[in-house]
Amino acid sequence: MAQNKDLKNRTRKDYPFILEYRTRCVTYEIALFEKGVEQVKAVGEYVQVFVDRSTQRPNANGMNPQLRDGLEKLHVDTNSSKL
Repeated sequence: MAQNKDLKNRTRKDYPFILEYRTRCVTYEIALFEKGVEQVKAVGEYVQVFVDRSTQRPNANGMNPQLRDGLEKLHVDTNSSKL
């Protein structure tokens, strides 16, 4: 469910960031900008699911621990989400 949020104060430096990360997936929030304009024009989400190559199913062990540690540093509290 999308919610309208005020995008007036969002700029390029705010994106991309991670809304949520779980054992097997990460949700990124991304934005579109007009060339030469710092203000956000549109916002969307991208979900990345980590799968086992042999089964093409979500990896039972989740993502690599080093990757998870790195993504954790980029995580943003969902209360600040633009969606």
